[in-house]
Amino acid sequence: MASATGMSPNTIVRFERGERMRDRTVAELRTLFESNGLEFIDEADGKGPGLRFRQPFPAEPEG
Repeated sequence: MASATGMSPNTIVRFERGERMRDRTVAELRTLFESNGLEFIDEADGKGPGLRFRQPFPAEPEG
């Protein structure tokens, strides 16, 4: 991710830890995730926020 965004690996680690970050940095990471098929999930239904793939993976062929 660091090379894809031009950010330092330390910045990515801080993001993964949930540390406070600049709004611009968070927006850049969000754009990266969304452009790679991920979507952000709100804290609906009490399970907390998260990420998921926009569409499920296709089923594996049988046989």
